Order: sequence, then C-alpha cells, then structure tokens
Amino acid sequence: MDTFDSHQEASTGGNLVPIAISLLAFLMGGVALYLSLTKSPNELNEPASYDEQFERLEMKIDFLQAENQALKQNLTKIVEQTQTAFAQVGREITNLHAHKPKAVATIKTPPAINKSNLESKSYQSTSYETHTVEPGDTFSKLAKRYHVSLDSLLKANPNANPKNLRVGQTLHVPGS
Repeated sequence: MDTFDSHQEASTGGNLVPIAISLLAFLMGGVALYLSLTKSPNELNEPASYDEQFERLEMKIDFLQAENQALKQNLTKIVEQTQTAFAQVGREITNLHAHKPKAVATIKTPPAINKSNLESKSYQSTSYETHTVEPGDTFSKLAKRYHVSLDSLLKANPNANPKNLRVGQTLHVPGS
C-alpha cells in the first residue's frame, strides 16, 4: 500500500501547480487593472525623469529647426527661379517692342504693271504700307509680322530678290 499513498501524494501535489499558476495570473491581472484605473494615461507613459523629457524636447526642437531651414532654402530657390522667370519675360517683352514693325507710311501704290497682270485682269489699285528692311528680316518673317500671306507680299514686291534682301531696302506690305 505504500505505492498507493505515494502515488496519491504525487497526484495531489501535481494538481496544485496549475491552480497556483492560475491564482498568480489572476492576482497580476487584478494589479494591472488597479494600476490602469488609478493612474492617468500620461503617468503610465511618462518617462523616468525630467532629464529624459528635456532631451526629447531638445531633439524635437533640433528636428524642427532643421526642417525650418530646409523649407527656407526651398523657398529661397523658388523666389530666385520666379525672379529669373520674370526677368526673362521682361526681356522678351522688351525685345518684342524693339522689333515691333513700324509702318513708315500708308501709300496707295499701284502694283507693277506687266503683261501677265493685264492678261489675268488682276491689275487693281491696292493700299500698301512700306517697310524698311532691318537685319534679320525675311519675307516669311515680315508676312507673319504684318499678318499677310507670303504670296501677297512677294507679289507686292516683284523687283525684290527674296534671297537677297538688303538692310535699308524699302518693301511694300499689302494692307487689308
């Protein structure tokens, strides 16, 4: 019977271990519940010392200062780019005004009379403006500038060589 008694003691002692663990877990849960109900959320997450809080705040300040500096640099670049763009637009406007066509006079001049004009009955009196050729002028550029067709500009200037315009040469620009 000795074996039975030792077996019974072992089985009784073995049953107490899970109960003890359950009781310990229940007590720890109760302590955690008590602490969570009695302390504010800030106290639970509070750093161990004011020095740690101060260090964290200094780190945040350093980070924000670096961000602020980066934003200032970006803003400075944007301002410089905007000023450059405005200056370029100003130069373009000035350049356009400088090359604006200048009508010297509006003169009614009949086109050159030749045999083909007489045969096609296209000879008519037409209104013309005159243009004095400047460096870089071409018939194509002048047609665009005065809003006339290239063909009408060439017809109005039959004696002008389109491939060899001379600075100071006077050309007829058909009017509307």
